[in-house]
Amino acid sequence: MHIYLDVNIDVDPCGGGCSDQSNPAVRDAYWYASQLMNAGWVIRRIGNTSDGSFFVAETPGRRVVTVDAFAFPETDPATRFANSITALAAEGGDDLNNLVRLLREHAPLRQPATLKWRTWQIPGVPASIQPIPKIRAAYWFAVTLTDEYGWTLSDIGSPTAGGGFIAEIPGETVAIYPAAAPDDRTVASALAHLLAQMTAAETAVVAALVNWHSSVCQHEERNPRSRTR
Repeated sequence: MHIYLDVNIDVDPCGGGCSDQSNPAVRDAYWYASQLMNAGWVIRRIGNTSDGSFFVAETPGRRVVTVDAFAFPETDPATRFANSITALAAEGGDDLNNLVRLLREHAPLRQPATLKWRTWQIPGVPASIQPIPKIRAAYWFAVTLTDEYGWTLSDIGSPTAGGGFIAEIPGETVAIYPAAAPDDRTVASALAHLLAQMTAAETAVVAALVNWHSSVCQHEERNPRSRTR
């Protein structure tokens, strides 16, 4: 059985009666979590099973991951935090709830991505050949991933990517976001789901637009004077 404690909930699970000073292990777990958050992680929820505890978080590269004690090397801060919440759960009592309260009250939280379709005109594309709104929305999701998050996208709509796309996430990994990816309320899953609604011809247009955008950006980086002032 999985038990989740949502870090972002508004209800105090301790009913205002927690004492975070009662167990040094709570403070230790809190500081392990703080170390992750200071590096750009956002902890979304903490879970507990008969096999141990884990947490769900958004990495600095905006990838949603589930981490337990075996996900990373033993010395990794994420593993240390997973081990610390496993220890708290094993002790029973309100310690795990105390930790959740501390994180909810004091942790910097990144707001969920705005997943509303943006169907603005695509700069550089003549008005007479602007693609349909669905394609423009996919383009702007992709641009958010490449320009704001620093991802490199490839294989958009391809069978290799399960109809979704492949993302090279700086400093993390190469991840596949298939069209059937779970909805984790991120821009990446929103793009994957939007691609799932398209025909092969439409995804080909999205892929061509994203490649074109990347080539334009690379050209401007190599030739700063070519940028519009």
